[in-house]
Amino acid sequence: IRYNILKASLSKGCFRVDQILKMEISIISSLQWHLNPPTPSMYLDVASPLMDASFNDPQASVEISELSRYLLELSVCDGYFIGMKPSSLAYAAILVAMENLSIPMKYKKSFVSYQLDKSSSKTAICAQRLRHVYSLATDQSEEDVRAGASPTSVFQNVA
Repeated sequence: IRYNILKASLSKGCFRVDQILKMEISIISSLQWHLNPPTPSMYLDVASPLMDASFNDPQASVEISELSRYLLELSVCDGYFIGMKPSSLAYAAILVAMENLSIPMKYKKSFVSYQLDKSSSKTAICAQRLRHVYSLATDQSEEDVRAGASPTSVFQNVA
């Protein structure tokens, strides 16, 4: 309540404490209490130790994590991923990173054996779209980069 009193005083009399409380309850209810849902990056952080254990190559594990994180950053620029499960998106990013880094099949199988993928059809859809988004980002011409174009400008026409 002290915090709401402070907010009311900051409003310079425009809002009362009860009005602030009522609006907070309305916002929280409309969000169905989903105030801090897990993000794909959180799932990637959980999977990282499993990647370390699967690859027996610290450098490969770091490269996969970094490329996976980059893919997740690219996914934020594409509205296609809005309704996707964060866990499916993170798992797809890891798989696409492994493909792009040509990780040997035995290491992929070792990682997949942890059975982290609970929605393989959604993961496959996410992986397909991530491949497309990544190809757009990596195909951006050097001219565009020198001209100061944003790496995400390629997503303006993504369909």
